[in-house]
Amino acid sequence: MGFWIFAACELLVPAWAERAAPTTWHPEHIAERYGLFTLITLGESILAASVAVRSATEAGASAIGLLPIIIGGLLIVFSFWWLYFERPAHEVLTSLAAAFVWGYGHYFVLAAAAAFRLRTRL
Repeated sequence: MGFWIFAACELLVPAWAERAAPTTWHPEHIAERYGLFTLITLGESILAASVAVRSATEAGASAIGLLPIIIGGLLIVFSFWWLYFERPAHEVLTSLAAAFVWGYGHYFVLAAAAAFRLRTRL
């Protein structure tokens, strides 16, 4: 129970700090940083998938038999990438409130990308 209280407090600190003295920020810079972190997570997904394929082929699986899984995994990662970068993110970051919603929404975006990475390792 204590963890959830401290986690909620940790998430509320940036909004609380901005109320006292708003800081200047650049929408393109924020969007670039989050985009780079998303690319890192997607790259880890591809790495995990390649390790899983290598492990399967070393265990005796046919590379031809794994081809649908390989292509499907790459299509999922590339689709995620395309959907994420389809609209320039700095166009969404028009206010501080929108930036908070967008930034905290990345918990779910990055969790989805990491869940795909973990699923490919199983």
